[in-house]
Amino acid sequence: MEDLARDRTGARVPAERLPEAEAPCLARSARPQVVERVSRLPPFERFLEENRTTVFRYLTAAVGPIDADDVFQETFLAALRAYPRCNEAARLDRWILRIASRKAIDHHRGAGRRPIPVAAPPERPTEVDPAGLFRGGGSCKRLPGIAQTEATRAQGASHMDERLRISTQEAERRSRQAAERFRAAAPDTGLVDVAVGTMGSPVGELLVAVTPRGLAAIAFEGDDRDRVLDRLARGLSPRVLMAARATDDVRRELDEYFRGARRRFDLRLDRRLMSPFAKDVLGATARVPFGRLATYGEIAGRIGRPKAARAVGAALGANPIPIVVPCHRVIGAGGNLTGYGGGLPRKELLLRLEGSLPAA
Repeated sequence: MEDLARDRTGARVPAERLPEAEAPCLARSARPQVVERVSRLPPFERFLEENRTTVFRYLTAAVGPIDADDVFQETFLAALRAYPRCNEAARLDRWILRIASRKAIDHHRGAGRRPIPVAAPPERPTEVDPAGLFRGGGSCKRLPGIAQTEATRAQGASHMDERLRISTQEAERRSRQAAERFRAAAPDTGLVDVAVGTMGSPVGELLVAVTPRGLAAIAFEGDDRDRVLDRLARGLSPRVLMAARATDDVRRELDEYFRGARRRFDLRLDRRLMSPFAKDVLGATARVPFGRLATYGEIAGRIGRPKAARAVGAALGANPIPIVVPCHRVIGAGGNLTGYGGGLPRKELLLRLEGSLPAA
C-alpha cells in the first residue's frame, strides 16, 4: 500500500481512491460498539439514544403498549422543540421523563373526551328508575358496566402489571423502531435546524450539513465527527439531526462533480461558521473557476490585504465547506500544493479531477 499522508486531525488518508477492502478506516475505540455508535451522532440524537428505552418502558406502563409509540413521538418532538433552551448541566434524563409524563396525561385526557361509537339509540326510554340510582338499591346493577366496576379495576391492575413487566430486550427493540420513525418524521415538522447526511466519494465518506439558509459544512472521513457535530450544534443550533433526505440536493451535485458532469455548484451557502475575515477570503476563493488556480498571495491581494498571505492560508485551512468553496484551487507561489485541510493527497486528487494539477 502506498504511503499515506496525515491531514489536519492526524488521521491517515489515501493518495488515491482505494477499493473498499483496502480503504483506511478511522481508529476504532476500545469502548463497546454501541457506545462508539452513539458518540458519532449529533448531540440531540445521542440524548435520544441514551434515553429512548427508559422512556418507552415508562410510556408502555403509562398509556399501554398500543399507544406508547404515538406518545413517544410526541414526547421527543416536544423535547426537540425545547432543546435549544436546555442547560447542559441539567439532568436531561429527568427532564425527558417529565415531558413523557405530561404527554401521557394529555393522552388520557384526550381519550376521555374522545367520542365512543355506540349502536343506534333505543326507540323507547330505558326502564331504569332514575330515583333508584340514589338509594343504593339494585337499580345501579342494571346500568351497563356499573356491576362490573370491581372486576374492571382488578383487570386494569392486571394489565398494568403486564405493562410494567415488558422486558428490557422488547423495550429496546420497540424503542429503536420508534426512534427510527421519529427521525423519519422530524424533518417535516420544521423543528430540524441542521440536517446531516453522508455520502461516499473518491476522497472518502463525506458528511454534509444543511440548514434552511443553505449548505453549512462538509467534513472529510478523517475529521473528528464528534467535534464536527458539536461545532454545528454550538455554532448553528442544537437541533441537529441525521436527515439524509434534506441533504439530497447537495449530495446530488457533489456526485455530479465527482463524475465529471458538473463544473459549477448551484447551491445556497450558510456562512455562519466563518469569521468575517474568512468570509472575505472564501468569497474570493469561490470565484476561482474550475480548471484554474490562484496563489495565496493573489487571494490576499483580491481582498485588499496583500501582506496577509499567511492569514489567508489559515482561513483556507479552516474552510467549513471544502470542495464547494474550492480552497483546493489555491496553491503556493512556487506552484507547490502546500497545505490543505483535507490532506494533500485529497487536494492532489481534486486538482487532477479538474485537470489543473501542476506539473511536478
